[in-house]
Formats: sequence, structure tokens, C-alpha cells
Amino acid sequence: MSASILFPALEKIFNLALTTGVYPDNLKIAKVIPIFKKGSPTSVNNYRPISILSTINKIFEKILYARLINYIDKFQLIYKYQYGFRKKHSTEHALIELIDQIR
Repeated sequence: MSASILFPALEKIFNLALTTGVYPDNLKIAKVIPIFKKGSPTSVNNYRPISILSTINKIFEKILYARLINYIDKFQLIYKYQYGFRKKHSTEHALIELIDQIR
């Protein structure tokens, strides 16, 4: 299936999900695979589940993340000294800020 056919359909689904707050149930499905840890392979307790999301879900997640970050930055909703979990911010930046405050 080509991008010229797929993109408009995905765009419509994503925009509808964002405006209504409803994500299609059939896109919420993940494939769960048991991963063996150690011990007896016959014991269910020796496996841990991992969920594999569809590519469509991953694309939607990235679009939603980008929109949320833009909104948060635009309205300055994150404290300016929040260095963790932000692009272009690090512990080095926090340390430099701390040293500047001490001086």
C-alpha cells in the first residue's frame, strides 16, 4: 500500500481521535509474547510478557508526543529549572545552573 493512499486515511483517524478523545478499539490491540527468564521452561512463573504495539500506534504516539511538547513549551507549563526528561536539557545544565546560583 502506498503512502499516498495510507497517509490521508491515517491523518483522518489521528485527527478524529485527537478532536474527539476516542481512539479506535481495533487499533488498541497489542501482540503479547512470553519471554523466558530462567528456571524450568514448564513453569508459567518463569516467563515475562512483553507487548508489541503496531506501527500505527507508534506513529500516533510520536504525533501526540510532538503536539503535547509544542503545547507545553508554547504555554510554558514546565518549570524552567526542570532538567530531567526534556530534550536539550541534562544533568550538566542543572549543575551549571546550581553553580551559577551559588556564585
